[in-house]
Order: sequence, then C-alpha cells, then structure tokens
Amino acid sequence: MNVIRRGKVTIRHVVIDMSDSVIKVSIRARGGEEDEVRWVCNKLDKLYDVVNVKYMPEEVHMNKMVVSNG
Repeated sequence: MNVIRRGKVTIRHVVIDMSDSVIKVSIRARGGEEDEVRWVCNKLDKLYDVVNVKYMPEEVHMNKMVVSNG
C-alpha cells in the first residue's frame, strides 16, 4: 500500500479476493498521467511477494450513460 500511496494517482476502487494461499487484488485508479500509473505498476511488480501485475487502461466515453432498472 505504501507504493500506491506514493504514486500520484487517485484510487477509485479496490477488490480483494482471497482463496487458499492466493490473494488477488484489483485496483481501479484515476487521475494523474499514464506515466504515473505505469510507475505504480512497475513498483508493485518488483515486490517480492507479487507474482503478476497487469495494466489495463480503460477507455473513457464522454457521451455514454449507464441506466439500470435496479
């Protein structure tokens, strides 16, 4: 968490899935430049206990609206 705090990004959403000895963490970050997000990914990838870090940019659709019935 210290690496994420030092990055110049805003964390929007965190999901943690723990099963047996595997812990999967999904982090949605916003703000900052793409270089800052990649910096955080590279730092996380170099940690001893981290097996894999995957950077997946989201496309932003300015005119898109989500409507639900719930």
